[in-house]
Amino acid sequence: MKLTKNIMLAGVAASLLFASCKKEFLDAVPTTQVDAGSVLTTIDNARASLNGIHRSMFIRYSNQGEFG
Repeated sequence: MKLTKNIMLAGVAASLLFASCKKEFLDAVPTTQVDAGSVLTTIDNARASLNGIHRSMFIRYSNQGEFG
């Protein structure tokens, strides 16, 4: 009983160890950002940059009680 439990545990550990994601899965390209070189190349990129500027005007980055 104890031997089969150890074998099952070793099998589960080996399957978790050898099963992994592809490298491309971990490389995340931000979909909400446009790089500086291609901001004005297309209308969609320019619109995305203007939307980001507009959004950053209304986000409160710190508390009002912080003076200094």
